[in-house]
Amino acid sequence: MSHSQTPMPPQAALSTQAQPRITGTVLGTFPDYEPAQALVDRLADSDFEVANLSIVGKGLVSVERVVQRLSYPRVALSGATTGVVMGLIIGIGFALFLPDHNWASILPMVVIGACIWTIMNVIGYATKRGQRDFLSTSQTVATSYEVLCEPAAAAQARQILAGGAPSSSSPEDPARS
Repeated sequence: MSHSQTPMPPQAALSTQAQPRITGTVLGTFPDYEPAQALVDRLADSDFEVANLSIVGKGLVSVERVVQRLSYPRVALSGATTGVVMGLIIGIGFALFLPDHNWASILPMVVIGACIWTIMNVIGYATKRGQRDFLSTSQTVATSYEVLCEPAAAAQARQILAGGAPSSSSPEDPARS
């Protein structure tokens, strides 16, 4: 009897590995990442065991920021720039690793690369004209951040954050005695 195995999707493969903890006692909820990071830094500065903490982004949203409008000159310039870099890399590679090649052969590689990439970019832009006439960047951001603490260490963390001395589980400073 033959068994065929289908590959596991990436999410299933990850489920066999240790997953990050997303439970615990909430020490604070913040609209931005920086205040959450500052809270963790404050605890770290008080010698709190920061391995008990997690910063969890909640309400993930995708944000696409439009950078600029595309035009044929911009597309051509972008292609030429990429082609120059690619031609330079290939030309230097040939000059270094092929004994019969000399350094003067780099210039034709750069020119050919610029021409080919310019043509490819302009053709690609022309075939999609009107569908997407802008450049953008995408990023996933959270709408809020929670600092979570392992329940066993939450009381000590809250005491430090309230301005109290660390709990008796931490070593005493001999200079204070």
